Amino acid sequence: MKCAEKIQVKGAIMRREFLFIAFVFVLVLIYSGCQSPEMTSAKVYIQQKDYPAALEQLKKEMKKNPTNAEAFFMAGQLYGEMDSLEQMIEVFEQAQKLDSSYVSEISKWRRSKSAESLNKGIKLYKKKKNIEEALKWTILASEIDPKNTNALKNLAYLYQEKAIQSEDAGMSDSAKYYDELRLKTYEKIVKIDPDDEDVLWLLAGLYTENGNPDRAIKLLEPHLESAKNPKIFFAAVDAYDAKADTQKALEILQKAEALDPDNEGLLFDIGVRYYNIGRFDDAAGYFDKVLAKNPDNTDALYNKSLALYYSKKYDEAEQVTLELLKKDAKNPD
Repeated sequence: MKCAEKIQVKGAIMRREFLFIAFVFVLVLIYSGCQSPEMTSAKVYIQQKDYPAALEQLKKEMKKNPTNAEAFFMAGQLYGEMDSLEQMIEVFEQAQKLDSSYVSEISKWRRSKSAESLNKGIKLYKKKKNIEEALKWTILASEIDPKNTNALKNLAYLYQEKAIQSEDAGMSDSAKYYDELRLKTYEKIVKIDPDDEDVLWLLAGLYTENGNPDRAIKLLEPHLESAKNPKIFFAAVDAYDAKADTQKALEILQKAEALDPDNEGLLFDIGVRYYNIGRFDDAAGYFDKVLAKNPDNTDALYNKSLALYYSKKYDEAEQVTLELLKKDAKNPD
């Protein structure tokens, strides 16, 4: 009896195992039944790393069921793996239109592939000086991730190089075309990061060059109290110079001096501006600052002598002039 009882218990265990396996099998069938044969096949091919075959199945699914966001998302991933990046952008955009829950994951893919494309562009330019190919990959990087400011900065640089090439070849229309592209690229960066000082002064400079100093001033004015990059101030000075507003330019240069008090060129420029508005004592003082840093700066000596002369400090002006003549005699060049 005991053996029979054991056999019965064992049989009961076997029946329970069979029922459990059958239940799992049914679940698999139910799960598979929720998806089309194309989606199921695509996932099998992906597991096998047969991406072209998987993509073919997904294309069928997208045609058959154009609202299946998962199919578009998976196709985007496959295009990315296969470096078909234009197609990746297209299907990813459709996926996130259909289902916004994919936006975060798609953004990660975009950033990754954008960085890869940018690196290809940088290598092509640095190693082979192949601007055309570098442009192609850099443009692609900016299209994959429109918020990749590094890609946009590199793109602006390449446009500048193309403009220089065109100018050297006598192709002025082409040079203007690439300069305009560079300007628009800087504008894109500023929209993404309005506080990027490395780009703000470049964009302002282009506005001033193009005869629009008011636009440059409007761009820079919000940053003049907090800017850390002296070039912001120089770009603003150029804009005010274009408007013949020497007083305002001088005020801005003095703000720049607070940031960079040892900048010899800046001190010289302030001295010249004081001279131009008739503040000769102030001008002489700034030329003294230049000479304290570089006693051999004959331009500063010459300007100082003039400033002293017009301040009616004739004896001092004469002494500075004699000093200048001695230096010129030692350095006839």
